[in-house]
This record gives sequence, structure tokens and C-alpha cells, in this order.
Amino acid sequence: MKHPIYFLSLTVLFTLISISSNGQTNFRPGYYINYNLDTIFGQIDYRSELRNGKICLFRTGPESEEVRFEPGDIRSYRFDPGKYYITKWVETDGQERFVFAEYLVNGIADLYYYRNEQTDHYFIETEDGRLVELNNEEIIVRRDGRTHTTSTNRHIGLLKATFSDCPEIQTNLESAQLSHKSLINLTSDYHHYVCNGEQCIIYEKDIPAVRLTFAPVAGAGLSSLSFSESNLLGRPSAFKSSPSPFVGVQLQASLPRINEKFSVQLETGVARNNYATQTTTEEYWRIISYDASINANSWQSSLALKYTFPKGGFRPTIAAGGQSAFYFNQESGYTKTVDDNGTVTIEEEDYMPVATPQWGAMVQLGLDYHLLKNIVFFTNFRYQYSKGIDFDFQATTAIHSLSLVLGTYF
Repeated sequence: MKHPIYFLSLTVLFTLISISSNGQTNFRPGYYINYNLDTIFGQIDYRSELRNGKICLFRTGPESEEVRFEPGDIRSYRFDPGKYYITKWVETDGQERFVFAEYLVNGIADLYYYRNEQTDHYFIETEDGRLVELNNEEIIVRRDGRTHTTSTNRHIGLLKATFSDCPEIQTNLESAQLSHKSLINLTSDYHHYVCNGEQCIIYEKDIPAVRLTFAPVAGAGLSSLSFSESNLLGRPSAFKSSPSPFVGVQLQASLPRINEKFSVQLETGVARNNYATQTTTEEYWRIISYDASINANSWQSSLALKYTFPKGGFRPTIAAGGQSAFYFNQESGYTKTVDDNGTVTIEEEDYMPVATPQWGAMVQLGLDYHLLKNIVFFTNFRYQYSKGIDFDFQATTAIHSLSLVLGTYF
């Protein structure tokens, strides 16, 4: 195959799609409670907040049959320790339905959270059993001849009405936000002011909508460079590199409320590339030899979709995406030696048309080491392919590389 990167990229992407669609399970200790108030312990499949609000996949053990519960089939279920979901009849987006709402705060007023395909939903339930959705709609208004978008802040009014018997927190309600952290704090503060000794239980700490992790990275690789569709050295030639060092930074972004296994990986850094080749050809009675070298720095960047297997201290990863390379501080050239039946002539050229920029793709296999709290060490082995054209010489440069990268997420 002329460009194996295309085959590898498609293979990885189809693997990722297959993993996502087949729904690799992630069972964790937990239990569910039925409507007879019986508690059944076992393991529950941990997924995104969207999936957890729709389905509870339960088994009593690794070898047992899996049982699927939908909202209304059971009273509640919980990961032990961790998230707690309870069946609730709610009205969202003009429709009434049973959902598994996440139980955030158990107090004088209970706080629930539910996510559907469109947005997040928060609900307050008071002692009289009323379930109030907190929302903040955006409306379009015309003012001074112009159209503006503004927020209704309806959730603030609803909170003030619900917590009207607690003047101590009324001022804080003015800055209430529709987020786990803000609403958990306000609901628990309300409980502490109005409750006579009963403990307020917070089941879930704040989970960020976006999680960003930063990592310094370093590594080295081997690559080959070729001038395809060109015979600069008498014939198409492949340059082999010595080990190329690389240093840079990596940023990983994920949406833990939606899917904690998928993330976007952005990496950028500088590498030093040294290529060399020697070729010899015979033309009748002449022997023509080329001794060529290319030395250049490159600014390399990649953007990839990454999948992390969720279990254990050692977690395999797989990623695929695009990459770019910009070459600078190039020093290149070749020496051409012609032996014409004993008469030797030497020509020198101080330039080789290495195209910049170059664009391509990458695939990556890795391993994350969760050995310390909040610090993750990782190793990535990747294959990269990039291509560019020098329009002055009409020479296409293609580069294949294999590299090993080490880093630490903070």
C-alpha cells in the first residue's frame, strides 16, 4: 500500500466507533433498591450522565447475567461509593417522563440533576413534595432599535420563593448559577439554617463540565523522508534519520458529565531532524554517486480523539487524528560525484527542497499510569505521516515516523 497511514487511521477510527457503539461496559460496585425497599448489592455499569439517567445495567457478579432497568422499574440505584440515582417523574422540554435523576443533596430541600440530549436540568423538591425545575431561559428583546439576547434568571426567583423562610441566604441567591457547585452550596446552606439538628447529606461533589489537564512531554523518534514524484538525486530516494529528540506540551480536554472515556488531545512542540542518504547509479560507463543530508528543526502539532480504557491503575489508550509540521533553520545539500571511465568530477548543491508546511495524520497507542493522586504518568507510541509540496521545484516531500513520547498530566 502506497500510504499505509490511511489504512491505519481508518482501522483506528472504526475501532473507536465500534467501542462507542457496542458500549464497552465499566462495572463498579453498587446496589439498587426496588419498590419493596429491598436493597440488592452487586455491580452497576458506570457510564455518562446522559446514559446513567436512562438505564441501570446491573449484575450480581462478573459471571452473572446482566439485568437492564429503566426509570420506573426500580426505586433507585447507587454506585458504592459515588453517584446516587432515583426514579422521578419530571416534566422537561414540554414532556413528562420517568427518569433516573441524580440525587445531589438530601436535606430539608432535596436537589436533583438530570441531563438529556439537549441540556442540563436541576430540580428542587421541598418537604411538601413539590418538584420545581430551575431554569434560566434566554430571550431576545429589542432596545434602542437593536436586538439583544438576555437571560431571564428565572431560577433565582424560583430559589427565592422556595427558600423564602430563610432570610440568611437571600442575598446569596442573587448570584446563584445553574451548576452543581452553586446549587449544592445553596441547598446545603438552607438546610443548615432551617433544620433542627438533622444532617444534610451531599451525595455528589461538583463535577466540572469541562476537565482540562496539562502535561509536559518529551520523546524521540525515527523517521524516513522521501521526495516522491521527483528525481532530485537521479532517482526517488529515501532519507533515513538518526534519533530525533522532541520536547513539547500536551493539553487534554474531556467532558466528564457526558463521557469520561473520550477526550481531545492537543500536542505541540519542537523536534530536531537529521536525515542522510547515499545513492549510486550506473549509466553505461559512468558511475554517479550522491551523498545528501538534511538537518532542520520542526514545529510539530497534532490534534487527536483519544479513548481511555477506564479501569485500573494501568489504563491503555488509543488515539487518532491529524498533524502538521513546519520546518525552519534548514541546512541541506548534496555532493554529486561522477566517475566517467576514470575521470572524476564533483558537484555540490547547498539546498534540498524540503516542503513546509506539511500536513498529515497520526495514530497512537498508549498507557496511562494512575499511580499518584491527581498525577498521571503516560507513555505513547505513535505513527505519523505528513506530506507537503515545494512548488518552486515541484517536489513532494513525504515523511513517515515512529516515536515514543513520555509525559505527566497535572
